[in-house]
Amino acid sequence: MKRQLEKILAFVFRVMLHSYQKYVMTNLRSRLKSLGVNVRIPDKFLILGHDNIQIGNNVSLGMNVVLFAAEAELTIENNVIFGPNVSIFTGNHNISVLGQPISEVKVKLPSDDLPVTICEGVWVGAGAIILKGVTIGHDSVIGAGAVVTKSVEPYTIYAGNPACLVKRRFNPEQEKLHITKNAKENSADRVNP
Repeated sequence: MKRQLEKILAFVFRVMLHSYQKYVMTNLRSRLKSLGVNVRIPDKFLILGHDNIQIGNNVSLGMNVVLFAAEAELTIENNVIFGPNVSIFTGNHNISVLGQPISEVKVKLPSDDLPVTICEGVWVGAGAIILKGVTIGHDSVIGAGAVVTKSVEPYTIYAGNPACLVKRRFNPEQEKLHITKNAKENSADRVNP
């Protein structure tokens, strides 16, 4: 009897969780600038600036992801994966006003908010922070805990605080082969967010 009750409760939980996830995705689809297919967003996340955020196809966002895009766009292209606790900020506070605490400054400079782009095929490791004005190049890896303040070249691995180049993922010959194989396999799947 106890085992049957456990099975029933587990089934009810799965149905409720599925319904909740469906509700969340429907809500996000109506609020984000665009949301692709086969996108996995965890139960715990924080998103600000919905109308400035585009998420492509086959994207997996880790638990506790934070996406802040209040005044500049955030684009996450196709086939991107995030570890848990990744944070992306497209904006900053204006820190140049004399005689006012930063919390009271209401005027923003154009350089305070700049777009962020996470290009196709990127893996962002756990706890990484990506700041305004950054583009993470195609098929790059951002190491766990990295703080990315400058754009990252395609096919590279960056880590550290501030993030810096650790190494290229491939030698030039391997990179050409990777690009060719990737183009063939994903030609039907490539859709801009």
